[in-house]
Amino acid sequence: MDAYRLYKISRKLYLKGFRRLANLITKFNNVLHNSYIPHTADIGENTKFAYGGIGVVLHKNWFITKRCT
Repeated sequence: MDAYRLYKISRKLYLKGFRRLANLITKFNNVLHNSYIPHTADIGENTKFAYGGIGVVLHKNWFITKRCT
């Protein structure tokens, strides 16, 4: 499981109102992949991060459009 997939899980939980669980998965992602992709960031579909998102650091209010590489 790469960092982007964990982000997608935490984002879905965040949007459904499970904020604590989303925060826990974000922190787990930080420890496991050494990346910070917060569940509050809005990342479009089909976005790809090199190397599965290892070492990626994004701001919590970040917006990435669809199909960004």
